[in-house]
Amino acid sequence: MKRTNRIDVVVLVDPVGGITHDQAREVVRAVLKYNNDESRPLSRLTLTGQETTTTQWPDLLPFLDWARIIRQGDGLRIFGNLIGMTPETARVIAELKVRMYGEWFGPSLDEVGVQAMVNQGTAYDEATAMLAGIKTALATGALIGLEFQVNRQNISYVEDFLRLCQELGIEGHLEMQETQFSKPRNLAVAKMYRQSLPPKEQLRRICEIVAAQADVSPDNLVSPFFTCGSQDGACNYFYRGLFIRPNGRGGLRQTVCLSELTVIDDNFKPSWAQIGHSLRNPVLALRNIAQEQMEGGCRTCSVWSQCLGGCRAMAYLASGSRFAPDPNCWK
Repeated sequence: MKRTNRIDVVVLVDPVGGITHDQAREVVRAVLKYNNDESRPLSRLTLTGQETTTTQWPDLLPFLDWARIIRQGDGLRIFGNLIGMTPETARVIAELKVRMYGEWFGPSLDEVGVQAMVNQGTAYDEATAMLAGIKTALATGALIGLEFQVNRQNISYVEDFLRLCQELGIEGHLEMQETQFSKPRNLAVAKMYRQSLPPKEQLRRICEIVAAQADVSPDNLVSPFFTCGSQDGACNYFYRGLFIRPNGRGGLRQTVCLSELTVIDDNFKPSWAQIGHSLRNPVLALRNIAQEQMEGGCRTCSVWSQCLGGCRAMAYLASGSRFAPDPNCWK
């Protein structure tokens, strides 16, 4: 099997919205069968929330316990806003050695941070609930890190956020600015998205901060938004991932990355045959893209072999071209 056709990352998106324990297990089993090597574990099995709180999924703990048995290493991960996190749930997650990341787009874990969240459009009650969940996870040792989605509005908080994470001894992850495009693709929303991106000179400053922490030159940094640059590209979720979410009718939906626009299969049935068929989607075919096929600066970029164009899904959503550079590229 070609490296870029193997599924090494499974992402269950908004499972609380309607994915059952049995469906989640079927997806994982289908991927292992598709890879034709059930003895080799996935590198990541991730649960994330885009519109819901991941840790409120009723089947969360039973599924994590099952998943721990069928894989090894630190690949079990939870991402979300941690609203409603209880000490009991946090302790079990820590005991299962699941890597749990909270969301926070502020400079500190206090009232100043809450106000920063409010200034970005989060309701005050929601922000305080997010903070309470983060503090509960911290107190039990379950919190591995925090994620910060960078945009033009909050970029001034980034340096303090990264310093905060260092002081707490947790991982500080910067996410590229994302957007929820509707179907069909809305050009006005795409324009608004591009306008929300930080100026390149501000992204350069972020790169310098991240590079200093990693003890590398900013010019050799693949991206400030990813912790790795490897044979799988800057975004290994795209190049090796299978994204599954509920379809609202009791079934499953497969998408490219986290986008609702790039739906591959609105009635996904977990099977190795259907996975193989879905990988022929035009956007997913970019897993095998050549540098000369790209547009703009990607064609001559010195870190292409590590980056592979960044987030191909977001590039497509923002521009309409499958070969456009990642709009979040700091170069």
